[in-house]
Amino acid sequence: MDTPMPAPPAAAMFLQLALLGLFWGVFALRLLRLIAVPLLSDTHPAADAAHAGMAGGMVYLLFPGAPSEGHRPLAVVFGAVALGFAVALVLRARDRTDFRVHDVVLLVGMAAMTLMLAADTGFGPLPALVTAVCLAATAWPLLRPVLDPPGPGRHRRGPGFAGPPLARPQRRLLITAPQVGSVAMTLGMTWMLLAS
Repeated sequence: MDTPMPAPPAAAMFLQLALLGLFWGVFALRLLRLIAVPLLSDTHPAADAAHAGMAGGMVYLLFPGAPSEGHRPLAVVFGAVALGFAVALVLRARDRTDFRVHDVVLLVGMAAMTLMLAADTGFGPLPALVTAVCLAATAWPLLRPVLDPPGPGRHRRGPGFAGPPLARPQRRLLITAPQVGSVAMTLGMTWMLLAS
């Protein structure tokens, strides 16, 4: 007769629910940015889709009862996307064109997703630690645009943008909240890697 698994402690359940809520929120905010492209001057649909994909992957990874058979196929998908970002970075470096630190952030995030989803393949603690450190380091480039004062730069409306001006609530919803959510998601992923 199988003995039932003991119920997880209340703190662990609360943390899991908090992380699930965070990842769902980031997923929704990034999808909203993809829908609102005409309103934004700072759109990078590939970056928003990548963040939404990572958030969705984290929801799947944490959701109670989600089948673990999906982990390896998802790890392959995230690994392929990470490889795509790596190739794009190499090509841009070779051609000396438009280097974006955010592409490095996305590459590290995709690599972390690959590692977490393929955790049962026995990578060991060292790759998890290295990935967690790199992931934690990517939080600053994600947070910096939120801390910058308004002006000409990423997440600011440039002079060539002809769209309607964003009201403060729209700006918070479409620019600030997704960015802060991505920082929180990155730190949550870092914690999960270190705790594994």
